[in-house]
Amino acid sequence: MSGLPWIKVDVDLPEHPKSVRLGGLLGTPLAWGHVVALWAWCARYAPDGELHGDDASALVETGARWVGRPGRFVDAATKAGFLEPIP
Repeated sequence: MSGLPWIKVDVDLPEHPKSVRLGGLLGTPLAWGHVVALWAWCARYAPDGELHGDDASALVETGARWVGRPGRFVDAATKAGFLEPIP
């Protein structure tokens, strides 16, 4: 599988306190999967990890494959410690 872009994900991520907190806030123990999706999206479209502007939250939720209420994933991921507040 050489040539395919990849990211490294720690095997402890599903049980990490941030993941558990995020799962509680979003109501699913698999919420950490949205974080992995976001990291993969960022690796391709925002490699410096910086998103600014009026659509930054929408871009984060698109990257995370979030389909719930707009703003909910960003709010929960910020409270859980996965994201810094979006200016």
